[in-house]
Order: sequence, then structure tokens, then C-alpha cells
Amino acid sequence: MRILFCLAAFSWHVAATAEFGQPVPLGDAGDWIRSQDYPPGPLRAREQGTTVFLLDVDEKGAVTSCTVTESSGISELDATACALLRLRARFQPALDAKKRAIRSTYSNRVRWQIPQSGSVTDPEGARAGMLPLPLGSPGEWVTPDDYPSEALRESKIGTTYFELRIRANGRPSNCTVLGSSGTAALDEATCHLLMQRAAFEPVREVNGQPADRLYRNRVHWSLPDAEPFENSDRLIEFDLGLDGRVANCRATDAIRDDPIPAACDEAATDTLKRVRPTKPVHVLVRQSVEVTPADAPDANISAAHE
Repeated sequence: MRILFCLAAFSWHVAATAEFGQPVPLGDAGDWIRSQDYPPGPLRAREQGTTVFLLDVDEKGAVTSCTVTESSGISELDATACALLRLRARFQPALDAKKRAIRSTYSNRVRWQIPQSGSVTDPEGARAGMLPLPLGSPGEWVTPDDYPSEALRESKIGTTYFELRIRANGRPSNCTVLGSSGTAALDEATCHLLMQRAAFEPVREVNGQPADRLYRNRVHWSLPDAEPFENSDRLIEFDLGLDGRVANCRATDAIRDDPIPAACDEAATDTLKRVRPTKPVHVLVRQSVEVTPADAPDANISAAHE
């Protein structure tokens, strides 16, 4: 006899380049945890419950970590679930758009029930066809362009674990944050975007009647890679009055021969923080960045101010 599994899901990353995919269990996932694995203490105490877990799966299909996202209420049941899953669970690794193996996650649950008359039952429906299936690519539900501006400015990162309740028509009716990223703006953005964009195939019971179902997953918010250094040479010229205010400002990119209006705004703000001149002056500022290959004898990245 076996402890039954249900509710599989996967995750995605929000970054400059995102990779998406779902690992596939090798063999029967129901064999990973069996009734004979029931911990003796909870078994004697007739303690039952459901452990919801999330596995991190590497490029080879091996489990690298197990996280309990919703406890059964019995710590020994939760600990046993993760210990056995790390030992026994194996997957065909997830693939990206180019069919390359990638790291991914697998979410499911273990229903711990005291065996009765040689059987283990699962009344909530792990039957085939009852899980909500995403329409299109879930990777398009949350994209790098959706990074909240405040969180981006403050370099906030984290992982938001969520649960969607899916109506019979395939649309979410509610979003719940199961595990916070540590930043409210990221958690709020996750649920706001998923409620707008998530869509699933309508779910039906075995008898053909519509039914609501739950979908659990996570969004990993990570900052896009920084832009590389480029050669630049900016010339900023302006008049500075006794009150510290800038007038007649001109700023140009000497390499591209393009105006840089923002540089004048920066100069106006910067000069107000400095000591006032004793008489009106004309200021010429040159800001340059030169980038040379790392393998060159005189390799350097320099920033000069004249």
C-alpha cells in the first residue's frame, strides 16, 4: 500500500533571461512514500495530515532540496516526507525552449492516513485529469518587465510561493501567498499579475461536472544582469551663479555626438549641494570611461573627471 500523491506544479524565474520547464517523475511517484514508511510515533498516536512540499530538481533530475510549504501539523510526518523524497524521488529533468536540461521545481503533497483494512484512500481526488493545466506558457504570466519599480531600485529579490484557486472556467478566483519573498511589493505584484494573466483548461470531475481546483507554484524574483561598461566621453558646460544655480547648460556625448539633457539636470542638482561661488563662473566638466580588454598589458577601467 502507498501514501498517495496529488497536485503537481512547477516554477519559473523572473530575470533578464528566464528558463521554464517541468520535471517529470521517473516511475510511479506513489512508490516514493509507502504505508510502511509511516513514522511509529504518529502511527501509534493515530496522527494524520497532509504535507505539501516543494522539491528543487537539478539538471540531472536529482533532488537537491525539499521545502515544506504547508505543514501536516505533525512535525515528524513533515520531516519524514522530505527525508524520503530526497532519498527516493528522481525525475526526467525539465527542458528549456532549446531542449536543454535545466534546474526546476516540483510541487506535490503527501496525504498521511492511517491504513484501514489494508488500503489507503485519498478522497480529495488525485485522479487523472483533475489537476488544473495551464493554457500557454506560465512563463508569460510574470516577466522581467513586471519587476516592481520600487523593488528594482532597492535591489530587492526573493521567492514568492503562491496558491491559486481555479474556477471551473479555468480562471483564478483567488490568490494566496503561502510563503513571502520578504518584500511586500514582490508578493503583491505576484498575485496581481497572476489574477490578470493566469489561465487554465477547465477542470471537470470524473462525472463530467465542473469543479474548482488549487494550483500551487512559486515566482523567483531575481535582478537582471547589470549592463556592461561602455566607452563614453561626456562634455558638460554651464554658467554657475552666486546662488549656486545652473544656467545655459549644454551636455553632449562626444563619442556619439548626441545631446544628454539628463546630464544638465544632474549638474543642477549636484551644484546646489556644493559651496556657493564668490562670483559667477563658467564650468566645463568632462566625464569619460575607457574600457580595455582584460588580457591587454595595460588593462583598466578608468573614470576621469576634469
